[in-house]
Amino acid sequence: MCGRYRLSRRKRIVEEHFAGIVCRSSFIRRHCPQAPGNNYAGQVSADARHQMVIRTWTQYRVWFLLAAMLLCQARSYAQLGPQPPCGKEPVPSYPGLDDSATAKSWSKSEFGRDWEPPACTGWAAVGFTTLVTTVARFRHTSEAKGLLRHIGAISELAGMRYWSTSHKQWQTLIVDAYALTGLQPSQRRQDFTPEEMKEGKVLYYVQVDNLSGKATYRMHIVEASADRLVLETENVTTMHYLFITLFRPGEIQSIYFLDRESENVWRYYSIVRTGKKANRMIAGNESSAVNRAVAFYRYLVGIPTGQEPPAAR
Repeated sequence: MCGRYRLSRRKRIVEEHFAGIVCRSSFIRRHCPQAPGNNYAGQVSADARHQMVIRTWTQYRVWFLLAAMLLCQARSYAQLGPQPPCGKEPVPSYPGLDDSATAKSWSKSEFGRDWEPPACTGWAAVGFTTLVTTVARFRHTSEAKGLLRHIGAISELAGMRYWSTSHKQWQTLIVDAYALTGLQPSQRRQDFTPEEMKEGKVLYYVQVDNLSGKATYRMHIVEASADRLVLETENVTTMHYLFITLFRPGEIQSIYFLDRESENVWRYYSIVRTGKKANRMIAGNESSAVNRAVAFYRYLVGIPTGQEPPAAR
């Protein structure tokens, strides 16, 4: 009799234990018998063990979800990167009309080694050594044709100044510049006219930099309308300093977006990139890269390029 009682009792304990494990979800538990606690001193009831397991797994799930959310958020921020005005809100955003241009040097740690340029830039190469965006709003009373005339005046680039962070003084950035009739640097010609700078047109010019010397550049007129201009440039010849290769063809790329905001106000967005194989002796100075990019903006909108203060000291 006592033996039967002990067996029956063990059977009930085992059933209660498994009932507590099986009835895990709140829905199932509403339809399962509650596993009552046992009365043995020092033992935990099946229901208590079940609750402890649930609490433990819940904590793990919460930590996992939080980690995943933070990782996804960080990834989404990194993937934003520079976003030109190509059907999306630009990143960085435009400053106020009376504010200085916003110039930002982007770090490789924000994107990883193989940053992929936005599709609307048309750039195929990934990664960079320096990457600078310049964003601004400016007043301009003439039509888009007036901007094209200024952009096409290649010879007027000569004498452009910038703040040298290495020498701590204003220096001449562009020593000489002139338009070409073709790819050969000997084919010198007069400046480009607005009538020549039609959408889809490819033009060539020479620019003599104070550090990297003489190089031939290609200018592609991506878009040209009354309310929007998009121009892209890149070097097509190798650039040297003495016997050292600084930039191979295509390793200095710039793209400029100019959009009319109102009758007398335009928006400016540029990206200037040096390729990830560029010589770091000259391409690794981020502050200098910022000042060079801002110098081109100032030249375009009619601000003296050597005006204090510089964008970066």
